[in-house]
Amino acid sequence: MAPFTMVNNTMVLWISPGSSDVSFRSRTDSQLRLKINKQMQIKLIGLYIIKTNGFKEEISK
Repeated sequence: MAPFTMVNNTMVLWISPGSSDVSFRSRTDSQLRLKINKQMQIKLIGLYIIKTNGFKEEISK
C-alpha cells in the first residue's frame, strides 16, 4: 500500500518513480487500483483522471 495523506479533502499519494501499478485506500477504506499510463497520468476508470508530476499525485473529487 502506498503512503498517502489527506489535505483539504484531497488525497496526496506518493509513488515510486517507474511504478506502473499503485494501490491505496481512500478515507472510506475502499481499496482502489491505479495504473499509470505512458504519459504519466493515472487513470482510475469511471472515477478520476489524475495528472501527475511524476512523484506526487493529487486526487480530489
